[in-house]
Amino acid sequence: MKNSKPILICIYPYKFTKFNYHLVELENYSRFTEVEVWDISPIVTPEFANAIASPRYENKQVLVINSIKVYFFNLNKIRKISRSKKIVLLNEMQWGSPKAFFCSLIFFMMIRGTNIKVLDFFNAGVPLYFHEKIQSSKSLSSNFKSFIKNISNFKELYRRINHLILMKFSLLFNSIVTHRLVAGEQWLKYLLNNKKQNLTEIVYGHSNDYSLFLSENKKKFPNPIKAVDGKYVQIHKINGQKVICRMLSFLEGEMLGSIKNTKEMFKSLGIFLAKMNQNLQSYNNNIIKARVWHWDLQHFHLNKKYIDYIPNEKDRSLVKYFFYQFQENVSPLIPSLRKSIIHSDANEWNVLIQNGKVSSIIDFGDLVYSPLINEIAIAMTYASYDKENPLDWALIILKSYNSEIPILEIEIKTLYYLIAARLCVSLCNAAYSKKINPENSYAFSSEKSGWKMLYKWIVLSPRFVENTFRKEISK
Repeated sequence: MKNSKPILICIYPYKFTKFNYHLVELENYSRFTEVEVWDISPIVTPEFANAIASPRYENKQVLVINSIKVYFFNLNKIRKISRSKKIVLLNEMQWGSPKAFFCSLIFFMMIRGTNIKVLDFFNAGVPLYFHEKIQSSKSLSSNFKSFIKNISNFKELYRRINHLILMKFSLLFNSIVTHRLVAGEQWLKYLLNNKKQNLTEIVYGHSNDYSLFLSENKKKFPNPIKAVDGKYVQIHKINGQKVICRMLSFLEGEMLGSIKNTKEMFKSLGIFLAKMNQNLQSYNNNIIKARVWHWDLQHFHLNKKYIDYIPNEKDRSLVKYFFYQFQENVSPLIPSLRKSIIHSDANEWNVLIQNGKVSSIIDFGDLVYSPLINEIAIAMTYASYDKENPLDWALIILKSYNSEIPILEIEIKTLYYLIAARLCVSLCNAAYSKKINPENSYAFSSEKSGWKMLYKWIVLSPRFVENTFRKEISK
């Protein structure tokens, strides 16, 4: 590696294919840092890696780590290099399996006490940047009861203990942040240059940015409201804990999920989303573009770690089937799909109805830079998953969206699998949430409808659905 640039090392736990290289967008960093990829799938996820038909990316930047010995050797090597060079580790490992857990322990023990900075993706992307020691106000007995609550078997106990240990380890690193929210050029440069900036603005700044961009349509989208000090974001203590707060304007309307649906509503939903996407196509935000979020369908594989939380074996097998189908039929096409910043969560509780038509959409928390077709795929999924004939209802949205933004042939080829993927993402996360936070009923409120539609979807031939989509938009 050249001595003139700092080093970015991406530790990747799956087989690193050419598609992955473009997905992680490492070429964006090469202007100001040397890039290496450590493909550690041979020691962390060998079975899953072998099941992927795509060949491993043969590139001098990609180093295949095929044993713990080689892994340890390379960590020790960069530990020494860090004495004279700036190094950032982009750690994509997710600590669900014993192998990943063991590799993660080695990883953190080896970089402890060095100047190496870490962008991490563990704990499902929950922010873990700590400015001060976090102390729980609960008693020891209360914490213990909370810890063992809803543990029904040894496997779940093992996962819970793993999670606790890893959270404690995170407290050792005062520079640790999560890849989910703040990856990308802006944050990477911050770590390399050690520039002090307002972290709240870096992490959450995009939220107000998009709101202001859409504010010309004040009745269609929520608008940020300034506090008395002129700022949009405030930090307050509530029940002894610091929380980040902001205020948005109230929008009139009934939620799509709370009223009887009509074809006219679905037609207006497709048109509304298309016009919103047309506006967002001219919107540019580097923080959003760098966001890696497991609810974003282009990162479908990030949800694989939640499959084991699904209690029924038949259900798990069905979800695994669609993971493999996505990898084979969608992943190779993603680099060729149109991309834009999209809402990415047009579910029935985020869409508001007035006078029988869609009047507005709320909750831009899942905003991502993703293939444009994902927007309509997500909307079609949530609008039709509780219907007796979901395909018939989905076609209404597809046709009306196509009347504003013509859907391309390559996008039609992915749509069947994208809808299945969104159902799987929802169901995997519902199963996970039910275990770690059973009080949050909203997190798994759509679970029953989701399974019902997924079992209907597997019966439909992908070719039949694809041809049906193609026929509908050509009318």
